[in-house]
Amino acid sequence: MTLDFDRRVLVTGGTGFLGRHVVNALLDRGYRPVVLHRAPSRSEDRGFPDSVQLFKFDLYTDDMWELRTLGSRVIHLAWDFLADYHDPRHVTLLLPKHFDFLSTLINFGFRQISVAGSCLEYGHAHGPIKPSDVTSPTTCYGLAKDSLRRALWLRTKNLSECTLQWYRIFYIYGSGQAKTSLVPQLERAIALGQETFSLSHGEQIRDFLPVESAASQILDIFEKNKTGLYNICSRKPVSVRRFTEQYCEERGSKIKLIFGDRPYPAYEPLAYWGV
Repeated sequence: MTLDFDRRVLVTGGTGFLGRHVVNALLDRGYRPVVLHRAPSRSEDRGFPDSVQLFKFDLYTDDMWELRTLGSRVIHLAWDFLADYHDPRHVTLLLPKHFDFLSTLINFGFRQISVAGSCLEYGHAHGPIKPSDVTSPTTCYGLAKDSLRRALWLRTKNLSECTLQWYRIFYIYGSGQAKTSLVPQLERAIALGQETFSLSHGEQIRDFLPVESAASQILDIFEKNKTGLYNICSRKPVSVRRFTEQYCEERGSKIKLIFGDRPYPAYEPLAYWGV
């Protein structure tokens, strides 16, 4: 195997929120990311330099045979229907498709499978959460992710040459995040000069992490090439109230935060964070 081939890393979801930052982190560390995308255009149009290879591929419909030539390691970040964690298609469609995709890569001889999970796999857990804690998801999304992890664990447990890493990602925020998320909504309200911004009571304790730090953590773990469950988190519990207040203070914003105008999400616990 040539060094050039060995530095290639297949990335799914590489044009998404977290994916873009992971691809840039790979570039910074001397890797050659190959980004799968349904409709690739020039790499600079997607914010990547020419050194990033965009490979046209639809996980749900395309033949996988050509992927066998694209390296031997994958960081799998792709997932759909994230606007609705309760959508049953997380379980009925995405779970089997993503398992088939990763299982086929294993059949092709990929020796490192690194997959993005979610803190929602823990369900209504409370307090500091270790990767070894029992999972009990309360959404179709969390159930699908947890089930995929279990299926891949069984698929690889007797393959000594194949590493499986599972990253449970907590509350990341930053550039490229969906506009419906808390921080982009708050940023937009500040930019528009709104006088007020409505939130829940804000007493939820969360684990907020800048997306750049999440990408760096993922790469640190990836480079160790050691099978395991990992929380991608700050390990610093903070209330939503304090987080948003501090966010406004750091930007010199005088916007008035109105707490209690929005309900708490029923599928999330009141207080949990990663360790």
